Amino acid sequence: MHHLIPIQDISKAELYQEHIAQTTVARYAPTGFYIASGDANGKVRIWDTTQETHILKAEYHVLSGPILDMAWTEDSKRLVVGGHGKEK
Repeated sequence: MHHLIPIQDISKAELYQEHIAQTTVARYAPTGFYIASGDANGKVRIWDTTQETHILKAEYHVLSGPILDMAWTEDSKRLVVGGHGKEK
């Protein structure tokens, strides 16, 4: 089940179009400097929010199925990812 959170102020929205598969979840790091986004193919991309071009910091293929949720640690250094996969 996916939960949509309505955007109250459209000027605070971020647009990122670099996933090949459908994006399923995205979460801001507590620092606000990065966003992690996951897709239907099990790929996680971490990208910079301080630049208009949204420079990619890292990309990981963590599951064989869709990423359904993720959460950052309080220090913005680690990410836990949940979803569907067969191997992990």
